[in-house]
Amino acid sequence: MPNYRKSKFNPETLQPGRFARVRQGAPEDWAYDSGIGKTDAPGRHFVFAESAVLALNVALATGRPLLVSGEPGSGKTSLGRFAAHALERPFYRETVTSRTVAGTLQSSFDTLRRLSDAQVQGRLKPDQAYVAPGILWWALQPATAGQRGLTALDSVWNVPRLVDPAVGGQPGRPPVLLLDEIDKADPDVPNDLLEALDERSFTVPETGERITADNRELLIVMTTNNEREMPPAFLRRCVTLTLPPPTTDWLVDIAQRRFGAGTGAFQDPLYRTLAQAVIDQRALERAANRRPPSTSEFVDAVAACRELLEEGSIADAATLKGLLAAAIRKSTTLDGDDAQA
Repeated sequence: MPNYRKSKFNPETLQPGRFARVRQGAPEDWAYDSGIGKTDAPGRHFVFAESAVLALNVALATGRPLLVSGEPGSGKTSLGRFAAHALERPFYRETVTSRTVAGTLQSSFDTLRRLSDAQVQGRLKPDQAYVAPGILWWALQPATAGQRGLTALDSVWNVPRLVDPAVGGQPGRPPVLLLDEIDKADPDVPNDLLEALDERSFTVPETGERITADNRELLIVMTTNNEREMPPAFLRRCVTLTLPPPTTDWLVDIAQRRFGAGTGAFQDPLYRTLAQAVIDQRALERAANRRPPSTSEFVDAVAACRELLEEGSIADAATLKGLLAAAIRKSTTLDGDDAQA
């Protein structure tokens, strides 16, 4: 890839000691160690592919949302979380469902509670008190989200401040917002978010207050499993990234960084055996038009083998086959050959 100035997301300068080049030469992939938990703890390690580093830099430089696609288990959700950790930014996450509407990502209004208060003399509060900030509001303006609007109501109306749901990060830094599985929402939702994504602001319908980003460097990451086609107008406003499918070397490197490298029976020889088994199984599942096993299932297989196999049984094809079926396909039903073994 031609050289460019990685001024926004630069693994060579971000959090010294946490990034390591996966290999010399191309591609320029970077392994990141968050330092959270034990070395083999789930969610401690992530490998930023060269294309992911470029996409993050473009999204940060242009202020556009980053739309990440790829197979289930390929690391789409982890990319946003680890990027926030590496940038030392507060991290907000919302998992989108079929019931999600654009309005609730911004704010919602408790009509029933307001109606109940209206029936008791002296209990009715300003409309602002019945507003609940959505995750987009928290990411844009956490201070006003905590007080449900631009005006502090704590002392006058005894309305408690809400707890900021951000995870980690340095105070005052622009946050990272992850909208996970945006394709699960109704097709209208992406289009309904266009104004908020473009202008980094929206209006609270019940109060008329305009909520605008405290910091325009807010990074919005969205993921999709391509279950639905995204509207063209929405795609034009996004930097898009498709995470590459895993290779044998890629999987082995992930295992080495999580479980440790070496020539012992439960290290590199096992990693490569399982990595090749996963790659072979991926080809079989694709041919049958089924979901192929992912990186996360490979990690499960390594963990299971390290914990459950006797050292000498790694060479036992029948034993390894049964354990792989359970770890990769998440099925413990043995076929005839396995049962006889």
